[in-house]
Amino acid sequence: MPTTPLCNWAAISFALGLAAPSASAQGTARAGHYVLTSIGAHNLPIMVSRIVRGEGTTIRAGELDLQQGGALRGQFVVSYTDAATLTDTILLRGRWTARGDSVFLTYQWSTPRWQGGARVFRVGKPVAGSLSHSWLTFSELAYFDKAFFGIAAPLRFSRGE
Repeated sequence: MPTTPLCNWAAISFALGLAAPSASAQGTARAGHYVLTSIGAHNLPIMVSRIVRGEGTTIRAGELDLQQGGALRGQFVVSYTDAATLTDTILLRGRWTARGDSVFLTYQWSTPRWQGGARVFRVGKPVAGSLSHSWLTFSELAYFDKAFFGIAAPLRFSRGE
């Protein structure tokens, strides 16, 4: 496929009235499926245990789908262990945008249902993440923040198929 030299591309863009790619055009390049691979310095699964060793919350998996047009879908698979283990899914839904190497999420997330009951959604704190090559990193997302982990523990997603 022939390529257009950068100087010619700039002239073509200027002639068409196109300066820089719009936020939606930049976002299109970042759309895709991302899989949670690590939290802080630990690969998944990771157990967060507070009082009794071996009891707590285990994050087993997570994924984000940054869809064309700005729709966001995601989920985390978590297990809660006390006298027994119960596995649940925390769902995310919302919107995403991209500017430069940053990805911005506004979303709702479903609260854990380990005690049963209907699925309830909460408005999540808007977050900004960074995109580097095929990695997407957020300092917090949904239920998983500094208060949950007790320390800052970035969530790192790799771009999947």
